[in-house]
Amino acid sequence: MPNWKFGALRAFPAGKARFLFCFPAPFGFAAGLTESLTDPINLATSFVPVVGEARVMSLLGKAGSAWGRAGVRAGVGAVEGAAGAALVEPMIIAGKDNLQQEYSVAGSLMNVVFGAGMGAAL
Repeated sequence: MPNWKFGALRAFPAGKARFLFCFPAPFGFAAGLTESLTDPINLATSFVPVVGEARVMSLLGKAGSAWGRAGVRAGVGAVEGAAGAALVEPMIIAGKDNLQQEYSVAGSLMNVVFGAGMGAAL
């Protein structure tokens, strides 16, 4: 495995190279999240109702405590987030195929799971 850090230190000034290689994962995550949140198609699929309002209200009525209601809301958000992410997956797969980039079933599954997690969190 090549040592990218030493190549980058030769290519960039010392201070900038340290900044770039100090926290690459959080900056990449933040950039991807910003791109995803500002994409109009992703934004539209975030509001696809999967569970009906009456069903959500009946589940909330059956939940006894505030923690129970929070759990119901998180569960409904997870289902709707996964459904929204699954709606966008065919377009992502077609785009990756068109650009001849590698995109596996694991990538699709990770995207749907991440959508469910974000739906539950929001």
